[in-house]
Amino acid sequence: MSRICNEDCLHCPYEDCICEEAGSETLQMLEDFYAESHHLTADQIRREYNRREGAAVRLEHYTAHKDEINARRREYYAAHRDEILTKSREYHAAHRDEICTRRQKWRAANRDEINAKSREYRAAHRDEINARDRERKAAHKEEINARRREHYAAHKDEILARNREYRAAHRDEINARDRERRAAHKDEINARWQEHYAAHKDEILARNREYRAAHRDEFNARDRERRAAHKEEIRAKNREYYAAHRDEICTRRQKWGAANRDKINAKNREYWTAHRDEINARRREQQHKKKEQLQKQQEHDTLEENGRIQEVEP
Repeated sequence: MSRICNEDCLHCPYEDCICEEAGSETLQMLEDFYAESHHLTADQIRREYNRREGAAVRLEHYTAHKDEINARRREYYAAHRDEILTKSREYHAAHRDEICTRRQKWRAANRDEINAKSREYRAAHRDEINARDRERKAAHKEEINARRREHYAAHKDEILARNREYRAAHRDEINARDRERRAAHKDEINARWQEHYAAHKDEILARNREYRAAHRDEFNARDRERRAAHKEEIRAKNREYYAAHRDEICTRRQKWGAANRDKINAKNREYWTAHRDEINARRREQQHKKKEQLQKQQEHDTLEENGRIQEVEP
């Protein structure tokens, strides 16, 4: 290859090419430009070439002086933060759709790389990020909550489906984390929950009743399965708790029964009306069993008495 040629084909001063063979990078660049040249003028092609060539040079320069450039940028940003943020907000408001489309396209093409970098950065700066988030949420609490509610209402089904899928795939990990967090912040969590429950008691109870009514069979099946698997353990705990709190439980029951007597009687009558035959059958069966046990006991006592009498007779 002639050493006179610098392989800058778009700025070549010679009428005829003096290069016997071009390098692979030059050929690839020419192919890219010629593929686009059907709708570009010569000036546009030259400008595009200069833009790409300048981007490559800038990238090479940035890679070689990364720390120095970033330090300069941080220093400039700290000195002109308000001005930069104001300009950014103005530009973003004027070009919102265009920016969002560009970002979505770029993120879709670089999703794995972005996620890996985000995880690495978050692991290295977790405490700093959490502190910043807490400060920001405390300062804009109402605004953030309103935005979240709006987003949740618009994407509820999608969010719930995603959460269920993630929870099913990471159940053990999530439960372990929850147990660890609750053990470390038990008193704080309980106090917060009691405060929330006291403020929203009626709403919570109504929601629970509604959910339980809709999933009654599922709940009952789960409870039966759990009790069957831990029967002795549950009974032992119940006996231990009852023995330690007997008077308190009895007092609570009596108090609740006295306060809800009409409600309890109404429920009992309703249940009795709906299950009269079943209840009577159960009672008859219990009476029959008691009668058989009584007869067996009487027979046993008679046999014992006859045996004693025979022993006494000469």
